Amino acid sequence: MVLDETTPDVLNQADLLFLSLPHGESAAIVQALDADVWIVDLGADFRFASADAWVAYCGGDHAGSWTYGLPELPGKRDEIASSTQVANPGCYPTAVSLALAPLAKAGVIEPTDIVVVAASGTSGAGRKASDSLLATNVMGSMSAYKVGGVHQHTPEMEQSI
Repeated sequence: MVLDETTPDVLNQADLLFLSLPHGESAAIVQALDADVWIVDLGADFRFASADAWVAYCGGDHAGSWTYGLPELPGKRDEIASSTQVANPGCYPTAVSLALAPLAKAGVIEPTDIVVVAASGTSGAGRKASDSLLATNVMGSMSAYKVGGVHQHTPEMEQSI
């Protein structure tokens, strides 16, 4: 294995580039790359179709919208296959979309009044060190996350459903 610096010159040589950065950071790297580089962004930078949603939920400038990489959604498989830039969906939006998009399409649920209650391990909270995320504090218990506030995955789920 060869480890090299993360520079545009090095990244432009890749056949396929996976970016896995906190939101707001992939866009800066992408701007420095050649337009023909094939990229899958695992962060949120290119997931939102709506610039207004990006600003409201994530803040800062909206970098644009790429092909949404959830092939199970209608029409997405062919769109993904023909795209060179794909926005990989988030974990909760994937679970919610796979469960609810078919029901919304069939008209058996009201897509404007959906409540999702979900649970994950501490990895869903990111990499920031926090006493509340230490194994000794979370084993055998649960805690609420972003209750009553805006959640960064909301617009992604709304656009998929």
